Amino acid sequence: MISGLVSNCWRKQLLEEIPMETLITEAVTRGYRAVELRQTCLGKFESGPEHMPNTEALSTLPNLFPTVQFNMAMAMPVLSNTLVPDAPLVQAGLQAARAVSGQFKPHLRLVDLTTQFTELTKSQTEKIVDTMTRLADAAKLRNVTLSVENSIQPWSLFHQIMEQQRLRRGDDSPLQLCYDAANLLLQTEKIAPDVITRSLRSNEISMVHFKQRANGQFLESVDDGDINWSEQLDALAHINFNGVALFEIESSSTVWQSLDSGRDYLTAHGARFES
Repeated sequence: MISGLVSNCWRKQLLEEIPMETLITEAVTRGYRAVELRQTCLGKFESGPEHMPNTEALSTLPNLFPTVQFNMAMAMPVLSNTLVPDAPLVQAGLQAARAVSGQFKPHLRLVDLTTQFTELTKSQTEKIVDTMTRLADAAKLRNVTLSVENSIQPWSLFHQIMEQQRLRRGDDSPLQLCYDAANLLLQTEKIAPDVITRSLRSNEISMVHFKQRANGQFLESVDDGDINWSEQLDALAHINFNGVALFEIESSSTVWQSLDSGRDYLTAHGARFES
């Protein structure tokens, strides 16, 4: 797997006005090869109450770090039936994804932290799938891979929506899954994360997030906790996933030690990262 991290790991450092370029340089020095640039944690590369990404400024990053695989990540109500492709935030996300892509394919990851449902009628499901399809088509027109992360919504309904959208567009659909096993613990339904992971196909997953949860809280490092990472890593190997794996730990003053100890922990439990 290609090891990397999400920029919200650096929330504390960015609030202290440590430049993003300094943080990326340190990440590269430590062997991290991918950075997901998460809206709200972009420092000078975003502005305004909506944290609108600054495309012109972001376009400088691939030149400074040509070997780093960047992607954009933003929060939007993608699982509602209200989001439209020409919404300013959607367009800004697609443009920013292209601006930071460098030698890699442009990639925009979305997460819905607001839309809530516990069940869906057939009509409701179809409306959400329509929204997802329009967004996926808009991304495809710009040669952007679009990923949606599983979050607060019930996994069974979320994955059903993803599958129906993919069935509409077939194998050429630009829509993929950003898979976060720890987020499955946010569900009220009883879920065995390793079973879910084994049920996936590697070609539907664009990336995975590495984080840990214990006592109802996400942790500052990947360590022992509610997710059995030995089982998860075995499940990812079972489906032949070898893509981008991003740490998304809680930000702290010891972020670098926490990142490296988490990578050592996962390596000891079977993870294999590209050097």
